[in-house]
Amino acid sequence: MAEDPAGCEGNTPGFGATTPPTYHLAAMTVEVTWVEYGRPAAAALAGTLARAKAGDPLAPVCVVVPSNHVGVSTRRLLASGTAGPVCPGSSGIAA
Repeated sequence: MAEDPAGCEGNTPGFGATTPPTYHLAAMTVEVTWVEYGRPAAAALAGTLARAKAGDPLAPVCVVVPSNHVGVSTRRLLASGTAGPVCPGSSGIAA
C-alpha cells in the first residue's frame, strides 16, 4: 500500500488502490536555450517537454513563465499541437 503523506489513510476508502506509482524524484536541472521569439521558441519548448516527459504524457514537468497570460497562451499553443507533439502519438499536451 502507498504511503499517505497527507494523513488521510483512515478517511479515504481504498487508499492506494488507484494511486499511481510515484515518479523518480531527482535533482531538478535548469536548461537555458536561446531561440528566436515566436514559433521557434514554441517548437523548442515542445521539444524540451517531449524529452523531459520521455513518452509519458502525464509525467510532471514544470515550466516557469513571467505572467499568467503568457502561461495560458503557451499552454493553449502546446495543447493545439501547432508547435509539434509533446508525446509520441498525441497532437498536444495531456493535462
